[in-house]
Amino acid sequence: RFETLDDSWRRPEALSVENGRIAGLGNLRELRSRLPKAELIDLRGGLACPGLIDGHAHFLKLGLSKLRLELGKLKSFEELLEKISLAAEKLPKGSWVVGRGWHQEDWKVGDKADGSYPTHHEISKRCPEHPVLLIHSSGHMLLANELAMRKSGFAIPQDGCDKCIGKDGLFYENEMTPLLRLMKSELEKRPDHVKDAEFRKAVESAAEECLRNGITCVHDAGLGFKEIEMLSRLDIGGALKLTIYAMLGEDDGPLESGLDELTARSGKFLSVRAIKRIMDGAMGAHSAWLIEPYSDKNDTCGMPLMSKDSLRETALIAARHSCQLCTHAIGDMAVRETLDAYESVFAEIPSAKNLRWRIEHAQHISPIDIPRFGKLGVIAMMQGSLCRADIPWIKKRLGEERCRTGAWAFRSLLDSGARIGASTDSPVTTISPLINLHSMIARKGDDMQSFFPEQAMTHAEALSAYTMENAFASFMENEIGSLSPGKKADITVFSKDWLSLPPDEILNTGIAMTIVDGKIAWRPQWL
Repeated sequence: RFETLDDSWRRPEALSVENGRIAGLGNLRELRSRLPKAELIDLRGGLACPGLIDGHAHFLKLGLSKLRLELGKLKSFEELLEKISLAAEKLPKGSWVVGRGWHQEDWKVGDKADGSYPTHHEISKRCPEHPVLLIHSSGHMLLANELAMRKSGFAIPQDGCDKCIGKDGLFYENEMTPLLRLMKSELEKRPDHVKDAEFRKAVESAAEECLRNGITCVHDAGLGFKEIEMLSRLDIGGALKLTIYAMLGEDDGPLESGLDELTARSGKFLSVRAIKRIMDGAMGAHSAWLIEPYSDKNDTCGMPLMSKDSLRETALIAARHSCQLCTHAIGDMAVRETLDAYESVFAEIPSAKNLRWRIEHAQHISPIDIPRFGKLGVIAMMQGSLCRADIPWIKKRLGEERCRTGAWAFRSLLDSGARIGASTDSPVTTISPLINLHSMIARKGDDMQSFFPEQAMTHAEALSAYTMENAFASFMENEIGSLSPGKKADITVFSKDWLSLPPDEILNTGIAMTIVDGKIAWRPQWL
């Protein structure tokens, strides 16, 4: 059946497409008479809905992660050591070994199964001739070996130096910059044709992963000038296979001087109208900025990565150029400071309130700040899959009461009048919409234990968050987000009508087909 999200066409029997647009909905015989030569696609009992939109992912990083070491499925520190050792053996001496996705809370056996952080010592012993950078699944922490630290200008920490930057090879937030900058600068020395080929391969790999999961549009949360330029060239050349809504992550000075030219690069599959900023870190790295200290590390409240005044300056730039501002804020203090900055600019420039500014993640919110989202018109861009990943350990970080009142508070936000978009933050977590939808609706972790189910969304609310709400969150509600005449024929077909299934059965559903611009972009070989 069809779930259109268009009240004028609740349950059509068929849908017709012409020139990449939805031409009509209604009776099959009537539509067939208008287009007698059109190809007929039988949904075979599946559910067709508007093309799914991932409202916060890292499209290029997802593609690059496919070209590098994927560390997210490892069950022990020992498995990680073995994987990087094998990778180093296949690379010339001095080549970088780069991986992403490890999380200490995922290691269930062997050393570090207690959730403690790893150190560089064993990695440095295993890979003495290759600089190694292993990025945490959150993206807010990394583990470097001794050679990578030395090449980046860091003195190797000595025993007992508790305050050393990079103690034990762990680097947090801005401490990571010299290591990442060096790695990128050395990779930048490669011939242009090699870098261009890698970029194109990353785009192709990311697109394949998205389309395989029914995703027809991605909001990429943080791109630079050069990446936008390269994506624009691919778009002009017809090489982009799905829509990318880009958030710019450049610094204020260069950003404002080039903003109007960059937004003009929007094309058929590329849209540029947003700015990305990062207020704090991540819960997994104890760097999300909290009002009160962490329950399992009571000597810290995390850290701000920028000041409210700095965010306000960026907000004024966004307002002057009619751009959206999307701010990463995970901890309750980061959320509060972001709302304060937005509210200040709205008071000075009332028209800015119409620019659909967002808070990305909004993972933990103080109950007194929840109503401010709806009041200010700030969109909460949230991730059910991150909630699912956090469930095994988040109570350890925040304690029972803070989790109950403000952790992934879907229902409280909706009931207070806020708009919520659905997203995955991939490659931090899987881009699978089924895992994401299940968590938003069932509020369960991998072990199927409930996590404050009173904060759950309904099936219909979760689908709307993945379609109409994310279309609104990118100013594309007149183009995508519902199956309506005149809109782009972007359609996701599920193998089952999961809207009528009990929450846990959603995970037994699959993607049967992904249609972009009226053309089948992906379907399984068996179909």
